[in-house]
Amino acid sequence: MADQDESESNLFLFGAGASRFSPGILPHAPPLGPQLFEQLHEADPFFGRLPSPAMQLFGSGNFEGAVGLLDMNFPEYMPTFQRLMAKYFTRYRPDHQRATYYHLLFRSLISNDIGFGVASLNYEVVAEMALQEELTAAGYSNRVLGGIFKPHGSCNFILDFGSNHLHNVTVVNSNPHGGDFLAPVRVMELEAAAEALRNPANKIAPAISNYGQGKRTRNSAPFIDSHRAQLATMIEQVKNVIIVGVFCDPESDPHLWNPIKKRERGVWVINPDMSLYSRHIPPAVQLFSTFEAMVAPSGWTTLEAVLNSKNTR
Repeated sequence: MADQDESESNLFLFGAGASRFSPGILPHAPPLGPQLFEQLHEADPFFGRLPSPAMQLFGSGNFEGAVGLLDMNFPEYMPTFQRLMAKYFTRYRPDHQRATYYHLLFRSLISNDIGFGVASLNYEVVAEMALQEELTAAGYSNRVLGGIFKPHGSCNFILDFGSNHLHNVTVVNSNPHGGDFLAPVRVMELEAAAEALRNPANKIAPAISNYGQGKRTRNSAPFIDSHRAQLATMIEQVKNVIIVGVFCDPESDPHLWNPIKKRERGVWVINPDMSLYSRHIPPAVQLFSTFEAMVAPSGWTTLEAVLNSKNTR
């Protein structure tokens, strides 16, 4: 974990597929991109009033293309789009009656004293909550966590304007509909973040990247850039990178995939389809086809052997 030598540590990188196919998440498993717009539309009527070219792309299941179109041609919609999408993702949390796959994985890693860091591409905070709960259960309740990176932002990365809404704040790319804000970021507990985003007086999105090609960040971009830079360094230094439920798209997310491609070995993938990884990420090896297989007792035996091996990059 955080205080171990990174060259002897392991990085777990989680994508949307990790949460989508895990049990124990309330109110239900988060949707993947093609189904996400339908859920957003049900949650708030704003998503039914978007420009028709974007609605057509959303309707065809091309969520990333639709967001890219909005960002490029209809930027006035983006502040509300990002804020309401972040608000939507605050609904997801672990069900304490049933462990998620995150809980099972972290529990095994902690109990076996295996060094690891965590990165999540997801806007929700299920992985972070599971990690904190497992660390607390193991007696690390006062430990300062490290190695938790969110290179695409998070629903709980709330901009902190201070009591007068002016302290340390810069407005960039302003337009008649608003602007992009550069302000300090508070990493809030989930309930506090949800309350902040439900506040009708709050019209400003958290620090989250657009769900489009390149994952452009409008608010407090330097904060997200720092997560990306630290993650890139960790990818370079750790013994193993274990990629769980991440769609491989190097053209869309070069900030993520370029450091991974530079590794010589130690890139392990949990995904049923390896075709894109085989084409774009030479060192990638399929370890398991599903997250479920990895956290099963037989899967843990295999994973533990990989994590404890002397193989380095």
